[in-house]
Amino acid sequence: MIERVWRGRALWQALLAASLIVDAVVPLLLAGSVPAVAHGLRVPLSQAGFVFSGEFAGFILAVSSVGPLAGRWGWRPVATSAVGVLALGLWALGWAWSFAALLAAALVLGLGVGAVQAVCLELIPEGYPGRGDYGVLLSQALYSVGAVLGPWLLLGGSVAHWAAHFRSLAAAATVLFALLVAGAGKRPAADVPVPALSRRWRAALGSPVLRRSLVAIALYDGVEVSFWGWLFTAVTRSQGSSLRGVLELSTFWAAMGLGRYTLGRWSERVDLARVLPLQALAAVPVLVVGLLSPSAVFGLVGVAASGLLLSAIWPGIIAYTRTRVSDPPMASSLLMTASGLGGLWTPSVFGYAAAAFGWVTAATLLSLLLVPVAGLLVVGGGHRLGSVREPAA
Repeated sequence: MIERVWRGRALWQALLAASLIVDAVVPLLLAGSVPAVAHGLRVPLSQAGFVFSGEFAGFILAVSSVGPLAGRWGWRPVATSAVGVLALGLWALGWAWSFAALLAAALVLGLGVGAVQAVCLELIPEGYPGRGDYGVLLSQALYSVGAVLGPWLLLGGSVAHWAAHFRSLAAAATVLFALLVAGAGKRPAADVPVPALSRRWRAALGSPVLRRSLVAIALYDGVEVSFWGWLFTAVTRSQGSSLRGVLELSTFWAAMGLGRYTLGRWSERVDLARVLPLQALAAVPVLVVGLLSPSAVFGLVGVAASGLLLSAIWPGIIAYTRTRVSDPPMASSLLMTASGLGGLWTPSVFGYAAAAFGWVTAATLLSLLLVPVAGLLVVGGGHRLGSVREPAA
């Protein structure tokens, strides 16, 4: 009886949710630790930004591999392994002794972060049959919970303490990994027959809806990651206040979580395909205010507004696209890969642009990337979530 409860869907979903929350703390803590990393490892601030590139390189590799691995071995073993890799990457980052070691650890950490997000994006919505769009938005609202908590860890640390925070997260991830191992049970090698991977790729990429979504989500994720990735650095650099930086970063993700949960509740009544382009365009000037405002009040308002306006775009693109293609898991895998590609290069380029041309120019150019995102969403819009999928290729 106890074993049946332990291996039940409710507990499994709870462990996945906890893993996703821990997963979400990581990039936000990493973003706030960049100045400390640069100082502690004696590298320029712009060079320290490459830690994002290392993490997103691992992220891309993970999200492009999780679907095929799950098709071969089953989702539960892959989910359990994902949390194990996340713990391993956190331990490696917490004990990194040089910048080269830090980049290698960030690569492993990115593998875990990407794998956990990919499995949660598939498995958490399973708890809401017939409401997959709500499940996708709910999973991202859960992610925002961890993202809100992450920045507050920075207040208790200093240059000497940033690595200790990652070791603490590693311990939490290790406990979750042990619980998942205990509750995983034996599963079939694959839940359903899976076609050849190359055939699935070709069939998925034949969809014009998916192709537009791939470009849109890559551009969007580059903007979002650059915004929150450099927000703490931008605030502390201009105002010298760690508390304000933590407050703004946490406020951004609280607004993201609120927006995602609210739109998830309304997803069956609101046509996100029409709302998302308007949100992207409205965010263009708001992002600049949120990132660079010297006023604490206007900065906080700008950051909160940025979070609300951006909140539905990433999960909305994925939820919308999944309803319009014949192979939703493959579409999710490709979309998350494209998302990782956007996050791979944009934050580093933004850091160098800020150093070379100034923060105002860099922030303005970054926000303007949302204009083509809005254009792509307009071209692909006009269908409510839950509408009929494209016929199988």
